Amino acid sequence: MTRTLVAAGVAGILGLVIGWFVGGGILGIAIIEKPGVAYATISLKCDGTTYTLSTGTSGGQCKSGGNGNNAVCGNGKNGASAQCAGGCQSSQGSGSCVAE
Repeated sequence: MTRTLVAAGVAGILGLVIGWFVGGGILGIAIIEKPGVAYATISLKCDGTTYTLSTGTSGGQCKSGGNGNNAVCGNGKNGASAQCAGGCQSSQGSGSCVAE
């Protein structure tokens, strides 16, 4: 019984180590983002138009500024900005701004 528990423990640790190596910890293999990943997003509602901004990545943050008349999302080189007065202002990298 003790040998079985030790073997199971060793196999579990070996699996974790292999997963870490292959998952990009050492080998640097790119990890492709999967559908359903939560992106940093914000919606800016201006009269009859809603602007949805996103970093397009699983990190970063989005904020509303001023009196709620502008918004910005950023994560390094990925981001977007919008203003009620001028609509979508910019997007960089994976960032996006969509008017609906």
